[in-house]
Amino acid sequence: MKKSAFYIALLICASFVGAQPDTLVLVVGDQVKTQTYQHTADRKQIIQKQLSSLWMEGYLYSAIARQSADSVFFHTGQNYDLKTLTVSVYNPFEAEYTKERVSGNFRQYVSRKIKSYADNGYPFVSLQNDSIEIVDTGYSLHATLFPGPYIAFDSLVLSDPSVYSRSYLRVVMDMPKGGPYNESSYQKAAAKLSQLPAAELNGPLDVSFVNGKATVYVDLKPTRQNSFEGVVGLLPRQSAGESLGITGFLDLQLGNLFKSGKSLGFSWNRFADQSQNLELGYDHPFLFQSPVTVGVDFLLLKQDTTFLNQNWQVEADVGLGLQRLYVDFTRTAGSLIKPDASAVRQGFADFNRKLYGFRLQSLSYDQPFNLFSRWGYQVGLAVGSKNIEVNPALDEEVYEGIDLKTSHFQAIFGFKYQLRSRRTALVHDIAGRWMQTSQLLTNEMFRIGGLRSLRGFNEKFYFAEAYVLSRMEIRQYFENESYFMAFYDQALLDQKERLSFPRGVGVGLTLDTSSGLFTFAMAVGMAKNVPIDPSSVKVHIGYISKF
Repeated sequence: MKKSAFYIALLICASFVGAQPDTLVLVVGDQVKTQTYQHTADRKQIIQKQLSSLWMEGYLYSAIARQSADSVFFHTGQNYDLKTLTVSVYNPFEAEYTKERVSGNFRQYVSRKIKSYADNGYPFVSLQNDSIEIVDTGYSLHATLFPGPYIAFDSLVLSDPSVYSRSYLRVVMDMPKGGPYNESSYQKAAAKLSQLPAAELNGPLDVSFVNGKATVYVDLKPTRQNSFEGVVGLLPRQSAGESLGITGFLDLQLGNLFKSGKSLGFSWNRFADQSQNLELGYDHPFLFQSPVTVGVDFLLLKQDTTFLNQNWQVEADVGLGLQRLYVDFTRTAGSLIKPDASAVRQGFADFNRKLYGFRLQSLSYDQPFNLFSRWGYQVGLAVGSKNIEVNPALDEEVYEGIDLKTSHFQAIFGFKYQLRSRRTALVHDIAGRWMQTSQLLTNEMFRIGGLRSLRGFNEKFYFAEAYVLSRMEIRQYFENESYFMAFYDQALLDQKERLSFPRGVGVGLTLDTSSGLFTFAMAVGMAKNVPIDPSSVKVHIGYISKF
């Protein structure tokens, strides 16, 4: 980071005249380090920084032994232990210096003090030695902590202001206008910006300091964030008299609404005859300029003429380094479309369920793997209660022996990784869910099957109270996001104390084009006592258009 507008101007001029950096070799005993620099002032700063480091390590008589145009040799001398440290610390609120006597880890104290000042408007803070008293193999040091001038965040210069608004980026980078300059925020800004979905960094961040104000320069390049996805599924005939079955999936994702990072999602899926589900979602990042993102999701699931489920979820999440912590409240209401006593005896019933949960998820987990991705994970737990409601169209005797009020527990986990050798990759995704309740209903169980879960089977084909699903792919990339694949899916399903082990195999192609992503997959499913049947092959054709 350049600490003055003068140095920034010099670097800019050097770039125009084509200046090449020089190399400086630093030799300290048996250690040899190499650094590059552009100007004489930079060379002096490198040498002074090395001397300061030796002094901090207790080599009080260290000095330059000899130097040439491209190398510097340092003499270290005897090493002394720091016994006591007294520091005169400037208090900006009272405009005076106070002395602090330090004991314990001196280096940690100095680092903590400098970081505290640098993160509160004093990026030019420095520690200067006043006097040293040597006693035997130890020494006492008196030093003064000079804060330097106070610096406040001022302008934010964007290479392309059409991507995100300045007010939104200030919140993302934690750089409020008029607030004290924060060195930690500046150092972490690039990593935060790299997570933005609608843009990517086109170059390193830069900062200049003029008249007590910091101007930050951000070079962002817009990327296509909005997407529309359509998938058509072809299902084989179930009997001689039936025609070819067709299923469909539509997904619309609108990101970065109003240049503020807000997103809206819509998804519709017809997975069987008279069966479909609808999903709506909205995410609002940095609520009231806080680090909290709030989301609302709605799910409607209709299973032929049997039951209808409605699911509402309110979720809040906050970033924790390379992962995010989610807390949520979920309310699910299930109802029978055609109430019937036999349906209740088969495990279907009207119910109302409330769950409170949390989830920890890596930032990369929801992102699709490409040629450079590595791994991601998520874990979560939810607890709550469930009420089975007596349907007024049925006799109360139907519900005899059924526990109408029960507790409910759910757990979720997922881990995926990619092992890559040049353009060949092994992608493995392992996920599982579990629920526990004393009165389990069929219409509240998890659903498994289809292109996004267990390939080779119809969408939402299986009902399970717990499952573990392994999806393994061998990919041969010929572009960063284009590849051929062969896959094998294996599931372990707990279906009301009955275990099953369905699996699916197939091949596919993902092709990244200038206008979107084309996908083709062909899979066949297998289960116990069900051999491979070529006539049961499932074909999925999809297209994702980004705009």
